Amino acid sequence: MNNDESIIIVLKPYLSIKDVSKMTINFYIPGILLLSFSASTRADTFKEIIKDLNKPYAVTEHKQTGVRCVWTKGENGYLQSENFGNEGTGLCWSKESLDDAQSRDRNGSLKWNHGKSSPKEFFTDLHNACFYGYMGRETGDWGKYLADKYAKTSGKYSGDAESIHKLGLAFDYGKASAKMPHDCYDISKKLFLDQ
Repeated sequence: MNNDESIIIVLKPYLSIKDVSKMTINFYIPGILLLSFSASTRADTFKEIIKDLNKPYAVTEHKQTGVRCVWTKGENGYLQSENFGNEGTGLCWSKESLDDAQSRDRNGSLKWNHGKSSPKEFFTDLHNACFYGYMGRETGDWGKYLADKYAKTSGKYSGDAESIHKLGLAFDYGKASAKMPHDCYDISKKLFLDQ
């Protein structure tokens, strides 16, 4: 066997450039589909996480992947990730992600979201805001009813301008117009139903 024949025998098991380019194209299409699917599921995962979350949460972004990590505080005050699957155990609990979230929390730059209250809770808060206005006028104790009780109620809706506006209207109605506490039910119902 001469040198030319040995080279041909060695090269035959390997793929030609034409075969490699076909394979490359065949890998690009599923890769693009996989990337677009993962990008669309990322948003759905985030919405799924916060949908039923009934406690304050903060969000950071994993720098390399763009995955949003949802953080809450456990009963001992430590940050814990609410993400599930590979986002929760792999990305969001990585040293880099945890250090970033803890640093932001210590510096006060981690923004805490309180989420939307349930409709029943918001209706109750509307009624209470009106009642605090009524009681402030009746007792003259504005420190208790305005600065303490009403401020705590409206503070739950930080960042929700529409809810705060409605609470303010309820409080003003109680302060100026309510003749008895039952009047607060009527205005609360109107504000709640946007009438």
